[in-house]
Amino acid sequence: MSKIKELDVENGYYNSTTQKPEGCPFHHWTGVSCNDAGRVNRINLTNSGIQGTLHEFPFLSLPHLEYIDLSYNTIFDAIPPQIGSLQKLIYLDLSSNLLSGRIPPDIGLLTNLTIMHLNSNQLNGSIPQEIGHLKFLYELALYNNSLEGSIPDSLGNLSSLTYLSLSANQLSGSIPPAIGLLPKLEELDLNENKLNGSIPKEFSRLKFLAVLSLYNNTLEGSIPPSLGELSNLNSLLLNANKLSGHIPASLVCAT
Repeated sequence: MSKIKELDVENGYYNSTTQKPEGCPFHHWTGVSCNDAGRVNRINLTNSGIQGTLHEFPFLSLPHLEYIDLSYNTIFDAIPPQIGSLQKLIYLDLSSNLLSGRIPPDIGLLTNLTIMHLNSNQLNGSIPQEIGHLKFLYELALYNNSLEGSIPDSLGNLSSLTYLSLSANQLSGSIPPAIGLLPKLEELDLNENKLNGSIPKEFSRLKFLAVLSLYNNTLEGSIPPSLGELSNLNSLLLNANKLSGHIPASLVCAT
């Protein structure tokens, strides 16, 4: 990552071999900003033509970093576990790169995170249970990867979540009923996986749900009539499954 490697920091301060002005000289560094104390707190290098890995990223030297957007670049290889040292991070977007390997469990240490976009990469392995520690998270986008295994029950702990997209992976097993305990959820995308079992009846508790996309899985059983009680639901995609029975009258009336 050529642009990131040029950022030499000591305890989160800007440090240049040619100039050390007071505060943060963000005008010298594309996409790098500082807080009022002169500490680097924001890196936005989306769509900047960056090529390379995150192994040289100075995670441990940026303890005040709150915002990272490195989306739409050509960053490859694994996400280093040192990312868990960014305790103040609020926004993380590494989407649309070539990242591979597992999502490190250390990501569960980012307990101030509100947005995490890791979609459209080549990530594999299972979704770490530790993501359930991110109580302030309201957007979680992991779609369009190669993630496998079951959806962890711990996602039901994300009480602030409004958007959850795990679509276009290789996830298997049943949908955890705990997903129905997310009180603020507005959009749930689980389509294009290998999920089986029934649609959890607990989904009837998702009172703010507007979009429910479960198509192209191997879900079985009947469609819960209680889905018709979701007054905000305007998009329900269940095609390409193994569902049986009739369309509930509650859904017909809802249309």
